[in-house]
Amino acid sequence: MPLQEGVQLVREEIILHGVAISPGCIFGYLHRLLPPEIEPGSPITNAQVEKEIARFRKAIASSRRDLKDLQGNLQEEEEVYSILDTHIKLLDDPKITSKVEERIRGSLLGTESVFRQVIGELEKRFSAMPSHLFRERFLDVKDLSRRILGHLRNKSLDLPRKIKKKSILWAEELMPSDIVEEQVLGYVSHLGGRTSHAALLARARGIPFVSGIEIEKEHDGKEIFIDGNKGIVVINPTKKRKLSQEQRAVFSFEKSKDINLYANVDSVKNIHLLSQVPIRGVGLVRTEFLFPSTELFSVSVQEQADVYAKIIEAAGKLPINFRIFDVGADKRNGIFEPNPALGMRGIRYHLHFSQFFRRQLTALFSAAKEELRIMLPMIADLEEVLLAKKIIREVQREMRYEGIVKIGVMIELPSCALMTDKIAKECDYISIGSNDLLQHTLACDRLSPYVSYSPIHESLLRLMKIIVDNAGDVPVCLCGEIAANPKYRKALIEIGIRNFSCALGSLSYSCDNNPN
Repeated sequence: MPLQEGVQLVREEIILHGVAISPGCIFGYLHRLLPPEIEPGSPITNAQVEKEIARFRKAIASSRRDLKDLQGNLQEEEEVYSILDTHIKLLDDPKITSKVEERIRGSLLGTESVFRQVIGELEKRFSAMPSHLFRERFLDVKDLSRRILGHLRNKSLDLPRKIKKKSILWAEELMPSDIVEEQVLGYVSHLGGRTSHAALLARARGIPFVSGIEIEKEHDGKEIFIDGNKGIVVINPTKKRKLSQEQRAVFSFEKSKDINLYANVDSVKNIHLLSQVPIRGVGLVRTEFLFPSTELFSVSVQEQADVYAKIIEAAGKLPINFRIFDVGADKRNGIFEPNPALGMRGIRYHLHFSQFFRRQLTALFSAAKEELRIMLPMIADLEEVLLAKKIIREVQREMRYEGIVKIGVMIELPSCALMTDKIAKECDYISIGSNDLLQHTLACDRLSPYVSYSPIHESLLRLMKIIVDNAGDVPVCLCGEIAANPKYRKALIEIGIRNFSCALGSLSYSCDNNPN
């Protein structure tokens, strides 16, 4: 029966409940990502064996090149870089490469058929293991195999560039390489847990993610809303819901007047968002993104200064905390150490190689206007703060900078936390690096698939309470993953923290900043 004139068809909301993987809320348009169809390889003759092996090796080389290119583009994102590095190492795993070549020679089957056989056998072995963590780790192998198979058929298996802006991606199971797509605002999947690399990457990039959701083909292209805090997906969200979310966000910020939110900046690509979120300033600029290779002198002083000037311009009158380059460990300082995570890292590198430190300070003073805020990473001892301040003042005099200089300390080590009373007397502000503080307190790598603790573990809360109580009048800001998650904020407020700094993406997508 046709609709009468003036009658509109009202679409009903479809509300789906899943598992909250990465916090934040966003509206967008659904893009269903389907696995590519791979044609089976044909049988080969003895004369074709070496040609097939050469084809396989070429696909491996092309995949390695893909991943290296991705690393170069995502240099500033530490977790992303580390996970891509894992994929590169998998390309040299003899369990995959040697086995494929041996079987091509022995079975006279095409590379595609043999490769899928080997990956299928690995999947059975991983699936039979008791811990679900092994299943999550197999996804790295599966993701890499998808890339290799794409090169075997001369087609890239990166996300299609047809994805439109404001898309929310759904897949049966998301792979790490799916999470690096710039156009995607959020993620939904049927399978996948909080310990998967895809989940870690989404949280690291501040992108909402909900799993445990099935979405049928008929909804492809429709507008959807995802709530990564509560694990909810809504298809065909109503105007009432949109208005409610907008009002809720504004109300939350206005209600929490005693809570100050700051943004973390890790590239110049998203600095335009600074004017779009209600923040009190830039809590952290991760300057590592300026250095695209292991050659730490590859970026000139002027090039650095130009980038710093762009960030200062975008921030307007907001205060900006520039963290000096946190080189070392996973950040590729070019030095071999038996245990790099506990070696030449952060401020230690700058004090040992002061020429590098002075170059960056020169660039910062060149770009600064009325005020320059410099933050020192990985402080373990009071003496490091005093030595760093001495160098900063020397460069300030050399540059004849007459503006205000404020020096901050990142507390990421238990030794520094326990000395907060003395540290606070030598700095203007303190930032708690909760990710590293958790790692060093509990001896737990946050990217480990096997060991994890609550981000508000009692030991961490106790250390942070010591920091807050002993900081005196020096402002304390919490910076890290937990700052982006409203469900942790109540516990942090109870120990006296009022300033929170998190990824720009988390702030712009946040739908509930009310801690109560």
